[in-house]
Amino acid sequence: MTALLIFVRLLHEASLMALFGSATLLALLGARMPELALESRFLMLGRRAAALTALLSAPAWFALTMAGNGWTGPLLLFRLLLLLALPVAVWRGRVRPTAVLSGLLLCLIAIFSHTAQASPFDFRLIGALSEGLHLLTGGYWIGGLCVLASLLAQRAAAPRLGAAISLFAEWGMIAVALLVMTGMINASMVLLGTPGHDAPAYLAVLGVKLLLVTAMIGLALVNQYRLLPGIDRNDNAVRMRKHVVWELGLGLVVIGLAMSLAVLPPTLQ
Repeated sequence: MTALLIFVRLLHEASLMALFGSATLLALLGARMPELALESRFLMLGRRAAALTALLSAPAWFALTMAGNGWTGPLLLFRLLLLLALPVAVWRGRVRPTAVLSGLLLCLIAIFSHTAQASPFDFRLIGALSEGLHLLTGGYWIGGLCVLASLLAQRAAAPRLGAAISLFAEWGMIAVALLVMTGMINASMVLLGTPGHDAPAYLAVLGVKLLLVTAMIGLALVNQYRLLPGIDRNDNAVRMRKHVVWELGLGLVVIGLAMSLAVLPPTLQ
């Protein structure tokens, strides 16, 4: 049952994060360089699949754990309406509404996270805000990489490709800084705010997650400072595309580990 719950949560949250990040970057590109904000067929199909996955995985998650965990009444109805509206926005190509809807859905998840429950003085808003920001910044990174991979695969010769990558990186640096900061805050609140001794399994999963995030940051730094200055050379574009694919793969593993942390007890009595 635990493995099934982790898998369902992985599908749901990874889909929402990919939608939020890709829609946000497409909106930024649309304002600065609209010729690069057009979705490729692969990206469009991927975003539609993510919207349907988010919608269909929600009932499974609710059946496994949400019932009796706060998801009742008006809040459950509000979340259901958001999930129903999300595929409509994606199918119509409305990137700003997609970013708003998926962002709200991610923030609603944060309300019932370990971090919110372990907030100081039982003030859940502190942990919920930190966890929500963690999910949003992680979503920008993962979803933005999806757009970047599409651009590098389909528009490698575009005149302003370097500017588009720089735009992603500008916001990406802020996102990664906030991601790391909120991750440290969240882990501290959970471990210090939950009675008992730290659980070895929880600490082990958390340690592996931190190592993989460090590897992702390393790949991002290589892309930014070694490959981007010579992106007009074909071999650099190919290498960067490979790095982006590796970042995405590591990102999915990191999300899976985060889902494991969400169901593992952080401490033992």
